Amino acid sequence: MSDEPENGTDNNKPKQPTVKIVVEKASATVDKANTTMENASNVMSTIKWVAMAIVALAVLGGGYGIYKMVSAPARVVGNAAESVTDVAKAGTDKVKDATSEVMNRLVVPTTDQESLNRLSEIAFAVLTEMEPTEPNGIKDRMFRRKLGGHEGRICELNVDFGGGEIPVFVAADNEEFSTSKALGAKDDRLMRMVIRLPEDDIIFNAEWETDAGNWVAKWKATTVKKPIGDEAAEQNIHDILRLVPQKC
Repeated sequence: MSDEPENGTDNNKPKQPTVKIVVEKASATVDKANTTMENASNVMSTIKWVAMAIVALAVLGGGYGIYKMVSAPARVVGNAAESVTDVAKAGTDKVKDATSEVMNRLVVPTTDQESLNRLSEIAFAVLTEMEPTEPNGIKDRMFRRKLGGHEGRICELNVDFGGGEIPVFVAADNEEFSTSKALGAKDDRLMRMVIRLPEDDIIFNAEWETDAGNWVAKWKATTVKKPIGDEAAEQNIHDILRLVPQKC
């Protein structure tokens, strides 16, 4: 029998880990697991934010595309509207200029405004106080339409303009003047003069312009070609107005 102690056999057996070692290993394992989870969590978080950024960019990109689609026609319409407005404005200005030119052409220039004012005031007062007369047949009734607003107060006289006497008819527009007359005002005063000729009648107007404070002699509004010059027209108008208080 051997005298070797039994513990010799115990030394050849593997040593069992102590509780401390086991705990340390377990702790290390847990730390690794936590680290791995944290890393995974960070990765997921990163992926999440990247995905949100991509979606946001897509939405913004789509929104910008939609904005371009919507705003482009609006800009086209706006530009077109501005162009139409400019054209309309230019057209309106041309119409105004053309109207002013026509109105200025119809005015018979006066070389003696004081005389025109005096003769017109007297003639208008006489014509508005005349007794009305009835038309002499259908032709006379049709002719009187050239002296609109006369209310039957028409003065017929013969005037010699240098080549013999010619019939002339003169009337105030009593209808137009009625309101101003009732109010004691001098606005809306207008006289029409018709020189009867075999070819065609020559028609003049004498009109009070409130803003200017003067009487103005004019050709009728529908005059296209003047049959006589403005100088001769001015003389004829003065001759007619001068005879109104004498013959009417």
